[in-house]
Amino acid sequence: MRKLIVVLAFIALIGSLSAAYWVTDFNTCPQTYQSQTCISPTLVCGYNGGITYCADPSTITAPGSPATSNTDQDSGSYNGGYLIDCYAFDSGSPYCNNNGAFWCDRNSTCHTTNHRDTTCTASLFGASTCGSCRSGYDNCTGDDDCETQLGVSSCAVGSNNNVPSCGGCVCDTGAYDCDSSGAGVGNGCEIANGAACTIGGLTGVYSGCSGAVGNCVVPTSNFVTGVQANYSTTNFLLWGKNFGLGWLMNLTNSTNSSIGIDQNACIFFPDATTQCTASSGGYSYSQISANIGNWSDDKLSYATQAYANAINNLSYSQISANIGNWTLDKPSYASTAYVGAMNNLSLSQIASNIGNWTLDKINYVSTAYVNAMNNLSYSQISANIGNWTLDKPSYASTTYVGAMNNLSYSQISTNIGNYSKDQAVLYLNVTGLNTTKVPYTGATEAVNLGTYNITAQNYSVTGSPGYIGGNATCFKMYYNSSMWFGVGSAC
Repeated sequence: MRKLIVVLAFIALIGSLSAAYWVTDFNTCPQTYQSQTCISPTLVCGYNGGITYCADPSTITAPGSPATSNTDQDSGSYNGGYLIDCYAFDSGSPYCNNNGAFWCDRNSTCHTTNHRDTTCTASLFGASTCGSCRSGYDNCTGDDDCETQLGVSSCAVGSNNNVPSCGGCVCDTGAYDCDSSGAGVGNGCEIANGAACTIGGLTGVYSGCSGAVGNCVVPTSNFVTGVQANYSTTNFLLWGKNFGLGWLMNLTNSTNSSIGIDQNACIFFPDATTQCTASSGGYSYSQISANIGNWSDDKLSYATQAYANAINNLSYSQISANIGNWTLDKPSYASTAYVGAMNNLSLSQIASNIGNWTLDKINYVSTAYVNAMNNLSYSQISANIGNWTLDKPSYASTTYVGAMNNLSYSQISTNIGNYSKDQAVLYLNVTGLNTTKVPYTGATEAVNLGTYNITAQNYSVTGSPGYIGGNATCFKMYYNSSMWFGVGSAC
């Protein structure tokens, strides 16, 4: 019975697990999974506990805001952007959308080539751009790539160094710039702990610095009779402590002459004499130090040959060319006392009292520009171009012209008439107003001219009724009740 329960639990566990099914278009999700078919138009969207869940494509939309990722969600099937896992199961419907966040997949070019974060494009599946530099990387050259891995990438010059931030350079852990040339200059951090080294023919490994050179540590040597022991140490070459009463040293030659140091550190000479203190007949330490010197005290003030060889032994000309010659240059510079006596005016004080040429010069032209101009007199300009000041009273402004009734010929002809077309031919031989009357061409009656007055006569021209009338000061010819043509001072 217990085995059966275990088997059933295992089967249930298998049923709750499903492989991912990555897509960038929900319409490509399957309609059937685990022998369960979704009703069209729904497609598979989640699987859990042996149940296949479905969703309508209209409910699956990409997040409305961008997201950042450095994770390859689908092991390379797609290359950046929001992805959908058709078989994923979350806490709410639709179950395959990772609770609305979906999955932001990294772009391989952004991640590996440019070393940048991938930014999944909002509201789109399968679209992305390269974002900021990945954590631990920086763009120190200003191009598209964040090529510098901080704390890992080597500096441009030197060895055993790295770039902690753009523009910086430090020694790697366990590496040292013993010659002080600079971590990113020359040989860089030339000494690395554990690197092989040799000293005095002995092979060892570096461990830090010893002055301006590496501290080469060699294996300890045993003193063997008849063999010179070689070693390198800052401690005592022979070093020991005797807790017994035996001598500290006893050396005897072939003639049995011995020299030794007993347990009290007294020296025994071959003549059997002993000395436990400094000789009273010799010179004291202070006398030797005062007259010859004390190398033990003084050597800290002197450089070793190796240190001296490692420095830049520059000539005056090299120093002057690369750093400068203050002795020659200082006449060109002001002392602090001289500068302190100056009127230390602010930019605003100078601009308000003297002016700001930087701001003002755009309003001025150079003398070269002025000299290149045609420097014409008023009379030359007036004769060749004109004098608008004198001429403008003869011209109407645009305002004046705009206020006029700018009528076309057709508008005038339609509303006022066209005398050129409408005038009739009238022949008169006038001597005062008492003259022979000539019938008006086209009139129905002859014109009756009195001594001074004209008797109105009706006439018709091409179907348009009219009449002529007048007196001694006005002769009128009417075309209709509202239009007429007159001759005379009183018309």
